[in-house]
Amino acid sequence: GDNDIGNHCDSNKVTELYIDLLQKIDRYLPGIPVTLLSIKCSPARRAMRATIEKANAQLERLAKTRPNTRYLDLFSDLLDSQGDIKESLFEGDKLHLNSKAYDIWTKQLSKEQTFIFDS
Repeated sequence: GDNDIGNHCDSNKVTELYIDLLQKIDRYLPGIPVTLLSIKCSPARRAMRATIEKANAQLERLAKTRPNTRYLDLFSDLLDSQGDIKESLFEGDKLHLNSKAYDIWTKQLSKEQTFIFDS
């Protein structure tokens, strides 16, 4: 999602790509639990934030249409109290997450551990 939007795909195209992936999962791994992670917005892709937010809303709706599927909003964990991207959570390139961001994401994902591994 992040790289697709970086390559100028719109939110509908990104959602189509997720649907294609989910169809393959259904075909080859039926019944497996799926957690759709939100697409992050980085300082380097700030201009694409509206597209990322639209895609995330579409992915959240998509998850609700499928059995054994959840959407996990990790995007919000990268924002400050004013809704701005916390640049301190990114590497010097302003695109890739740093270890502090991954610690935050790990904490959020661990809350979903039962669904991800025991469903």
